[in-house]
Amino acid sequence: MVRRINIDQGLDLASDSELARMLNELCWTIDQRNPLLLIQNGNPHFHVIAAFVLPDSEIAIVNTEHATMKFFKIQISRNLNQYQTTRAQHALQALRTAFFAGQAVVEQGMVVSITYTPYDSNNHSTVGSDLLALGFAGENVMAIRRAFERRELYCEVTDDHGNVLQGMIPPQPNSATRRQYFTGRNAMQVLGSMAE
Repeated sequence: MVRRINIDQGLDLASDSELARMLNELCWTIDQRNPLLLIQNGNPHFHVIAAFVLPDSEIAIVNTEHATMKFFKIQISRNLNQYQTTRAQHALQALRTAFFAGQAVVEQGMVVSITYTPYDSNNHSTVGSDLLALGFAGENVMAIRRAFERRELYCEVTDDHGNVLQGMIPPQPNSATRRQYFTGRNAMQVLGSMAE
């Protein structure tokens, strides 16, 4: 199970229910671009969410029939005013710095502590869920959720030429259905439920 931690930051003031609401808004943002993307990746577990969020990663889908790729990434919406942009930058930075991977410190065959460092999807993509953690300072969970609700953060989709694409990718005959992936009781379990 993924943990919640405080690392050199102000105390995380969000409840588990507030964290679940924020994660559901993030997932809804993704589902509106491709309703099957989270389901096809197993579920919205820690490594998948991190891949959408962190600057060094993205989620890609390949169309083998047309030999094309589409890249999905959480970004700041375009055409915001300065105040909205600043607010969105703060929310995205808080989200990007919330992912941690731990390394167990073992002495005489016993784990005596765990040292956490910022999660890097290139180096930590195989770390088990018992060594993964989220750390949010202060009211960042609420700020991130509100940024998604206001559409200040969105799921940007680009093609292999760097063109920003609009609408659902690939086009769908029906609109996306809002799913409740997380609750206050299961958020950390769902985040840790990837195949290991």
